[in-house]
Amino acid sequence: MAPVYLGIVAVLVIGVAVVAYGWLSDRTANRHRAAQVSGPPDRLIPGRPDDAAEPTYELELDLLAERRYPDALDETERNHLATQLDEAPALPHGWADEAFVTDPDTSWSVLNSPLVLVTAEPVTTMRELLPVLDKARTQNAALLIAAPRFSDEVMATLAVNAASRHLPLCAITIEPDAAAELARHTGTHLVPRSDLQAGYLPPTSLGHCDRFVAAPKRCWVLTDL
Repeated sequence: MAPVYLGIVAVLVIGVAVVAYGWLSDRTANRHRAAQVSGPPDRLIPGRPDDAAEPTYELELDLLAERRYPDALDETERNHLATQLDEAPALPHGWADEAFVTDPDTSWSVLNSPLVLVTAEPVTTMRELLPVLDKARTQNAALLIAAPRFSDEVMATLAVNAASRHLPLCAITIEPDAAAELARHTGTHLVPRSDLQAGYLPPTSLGHCDRFVAAPKRCWVLTDL
């Protein structure tokens, strides 16, 4: 009978080992799938260098409470800019989140020589913005993104990254007529979602201006400073 018992024990040991291995394999696979879903995509994006650093996706909202304003204007700069705004084209659309404010005394978001992306449709995923974020980072340029709407995830990511100074940027939500006017003032056009999803971002897709200023309820485009 001893060999029979030994055989039964051996079968049980092997069975437990197989079950444990399967559990560990599933757990590893699940972690891998979760990382793929939550992290930046590993598919190549046309026009984006293979070795380009991935954008930093900060999601720690406590950064907002600890924020500093190193680019705040002094009194002379503030008065001079206020005079310029009186003569500049204004649109009835302000910054989309207080995290984009750079001058707390006026609640202005001020971007110097920004790249300007004006989208024709809502921005729903961060992947759609990877090419323009990479371009702004590569050129060490500020970035303005104007869209009819941003998903909550996209807005939270942009806001916290702006507050933590990973990239000087501002996002505004804007209606179609005003979007077309903003594009005209900055020398660009409304970019369709299909282009963003394909990573197609030729130079004409991005506008420029000397300075962009957004307040809570309106914004201004300054050129020829």
